[in-house]
Amino acid sequence: MDLPGALSSRLGLSPDQSEVLAAVVVGGLRFRVADELGEPIAGRLDAAIPELQRWQRAGGLAAEIDAQRLAWQQNSRQSRDIALIAEVLYGLGAEPAGADLVPDVVRAFLEDRLEPRTVKRLAQVAPFLTGSEATPVPTSRWRVASGGPPK
Repeated sequence: MDLPGALSSRLGLSPDQSEVLAAVVVGGLRFRVADELGEPIAGRLDAAIPELQRWQRAGGLAAEIDAQRLAWQQNSRQSRDIALIAEVLYGLGAEPAGADLVPDVVRAFLEDRLEPRTVKRLAQVAPFLTGSEATPVPTSRWRVASGGPPK
């Protein structure tokens, strides 16, 4: 499975936008896994997703910072993760409400690349992958504050 391609298709993003989003989400997951489960498990992500480095280069420093923000949120919960993904989408000029679709796409990608037990362990430290606690993104907040995403 091609994660940027799937994100592009589901969210209507350009190839560049979808690579940045993939860098933030998977990079953030990798940081969180290294911190909470250790480098051996994070190394499994590196081995299974060699294109992560290319996505991170495409995203540059901003993607690295957002990935770290996603990884190091205190007491991370799905709703906070989704809110940060919505911020990233907004920064890319995309509709923030699409953040609700990202976890399913990322989980399918991880299930395609990793063993089921590894994906289960990842979901323990990244609850947004489980689909529980589903909280829709409040799109009215974005529209009221700014008139919608940048064009």
